[in-house]
Amino acid sequence: MTDSTPAAFGFRIAGTPGAPWLAVRGAERWPLLTIERDPDVADVRVSSDELRASVPADWPDEKLLHPTLALAALELAARRGVDALHAGAIVGPQGAWALVGTKEAGKSTLVGHFAALGAEVLTDDVLVLEGDRCLAGPRFVDLRPQAAQRMRGTIAARGGTRGRLPLPPAPAGARLAGFVSLAWGDEVSLEPLSAPERLRRLAARRAEDLWPADASLLLELAERPAFELRRPKRWDALTATAEAVSELAGLPRVRAA
Repeated sequence: MTDSTPAAFGFRIAGTPGAPWLAVRGAERWPLLTIERDPDVADVRVSSDELRASVPADWPDEKLLHPTLALAALELAARRGVDALHAGAIVGPQGAWALVGTKEAGKSTLVGHFAALGAEVLTDDVLVLEGDRCLAGPRFVDLRPQAAQRMRGTIAARGGTRGRLPLPPAPAGARLAGFVSLAWGDEVSLEPLSAPERLRRLAARRAEDLWPADASLLLELAERPAFELRRPKRWDALTATAEAVSELAGLPRVRAA
């Protein structure tokens, strides 16, 4: 097995717990981001010049892992010339499929379900893209209590407000295969989006949160396959949902689970 490095979101990480929460293969050349506690700060403060993030002195280790790393990654993306957005990603033979959804769209629950079924999860909360490559995030999925209770192996995190599901080490990155937009509906359906609709949604996302930062990438990203996944907001719909996405991503072992 190839050795892993404490890393996430395109950075080697110092100042937080390492493995198993930060374990990425092939990240030895990533720049170093240092996390430090500082009694003079009241929240996360990121220095892009020094690649350093300062947090309050009383923050526990688990809070350094989340939300500190996610906030730092989002703020430092521009400095590194990369893009970052709120999304998860699973890896199939064609590369990484980005699972994109608004808050409470069930993204982490679906990502956690895939992890429990044995799929390779690249990231849960924040997806960093370097060119057409999706970079690995921390090796855990934070789930709301109801979802955590239904999955084995979670531990209490974030003051008991989340259940943390550990993930195995991941490769440093994978080519972006396409996008899956999450939505709720009366039944499970996975519908391809037309090229004009893909471009429209990307333009709307850029107007909302400046992703992608480089407007010239809109047409390139719009060429990637994109689908809308609708499913009922019910636990018993997770299996059919996973089967639909697994078929798209080419994950036969997940379909058979």
